[in-house]
Amino acid sequence: MGDFIEWDDAFSIGITEIDDQHKTLIGYINRLKSALDNKENHIETLRGVLAGLFNYTVYHFFAEEQIMETTQYPMYPKHKTEHMEFTNRVINYIEMFTDNKIDITEDVLNFLKQWLLTHIKHTDKALGNFLINKKP
Repeated sequence: MGDFIEWDDAFSIGITEIDDQHKTLIGYINRLKSALDNKENHIETLRGVLAGLFNYTVYHFFAEEQIMETTQYPMYPKHKTEHMEFTNRVINYIEMFTDNKIDITEDVLNFLKQWLLTHIKHTDKALGNFLINKKP
């Protein structure tokens, strides 16, 4: 059986730096899925993977937002709002998990997967097209 999310070139936005970061994010989600599938519900294992996912997500969003700001991307405010909404949702999951109010389940994984892939295929793809067309 393959990974929970398999990288597909259809996810590529044409900007290597961002594509590589997306692959890393997918890797974190795959590790989270693997930990659940292997019954590694040890709280420290899941907490570590979640922390890594969150920290890398913040890094990635910051990198994207710097590019958007520098290039005066017209959809920057909307794109940044999507990032903030996702970040807040993940913070909420982490806090509830840490407080033993929720478990990391297939529902959480499916949310992460759907949000990331939809964001890449639509919002980030538009950014990629803008950046490619802006190059001299």
